[in-house]
Amino acid sequence: MANDDLTTIKTNLASLLTAMLASPASLSGLPSDAVPIHGTTAADITDTSVVAIIAAPAAGKALYISKLIINNKTIAEDPIITVQDGAGTPVVIAKVMPSTAGGNGGNAVFDFNPPVKLTTAKALNGKASAATGDVMITAVGWSGSA
Repeated sequence: MANDDLTTIKTNLASLLTAMLASPASLSGLPSDAVPIHGTTAADITDTSVVAIIAAPAAGKALYISKLIINNKTIAEDPIITVQDGAGTPVVIAKVMPSTAGGNGGNAVFDFNPPVKLTTAKALNGKASAATGDVMITAVGWSGSA
């Protein structure tokens, strides 16, 4: 996939996410001070290292995740993709199985309503179970009182 194509995809996703975040009224379970957030892996996931998707909020705040978009751009390399919080023992909120295990090759969209609350003051991270070419994860949600 050409860099121009990736830029177009990221631009289109940003527009879509902005529209989605504009009307949180349909979601329950959010604190009254919730503000919209979104993030995309700054660098594509290429190995088993943990990569930040959304940075940890301030003390006393938590991330509330309502949507994940996972895109494995190199289907030939077929790892398990895990999205988790940054707690000492990470809380897994989504896992995409490889196509060799009956999964879809690492491409998925997850909608959470109500949003999934992460551990207080912890980031949202992603990682792969093995080396991979390029995995991009985009997340949408809110940050608010824990």
